[in-house]
Amino acid sequence: MVTTSRSVFVGATPVQLVDYVKNRTSLALFNTSGTGIVYLGSDRSVNIVNGFLFETQTGLQFNKGLGDRPDLEIWATASGGVADVRIWESFEEEEEEEI
Repeated sequence: MVTTSRSVFVGATPVQLVDYVKNRTSLALFNTSGTGIVYLGSDRSVNIVNGFLFETQTGLQFNKGLGDRPDLEIWATASGGVADVRIWESFEEEEEEEI
């Protein structure tokens, strides 16, 4: 299993938090912002009207073993300034093909 973590700053312009990755087994997001409310969506058309509300100081988890879809692409936009979203991802190691 391979695990990575990173931070993405989200403002008024939609930004891609994660892209589609077939072998991602789990994904955790945390909005560390004290004032920047984030809205999540499946593509760059996400905005404060159609996005899924992701409150400040809140986390979300997606786990393939529980039937979730952590492999999917997620986009975000923010209101009230810039938000710092922390991302934690785990992946299955891809098996090497034998020649």
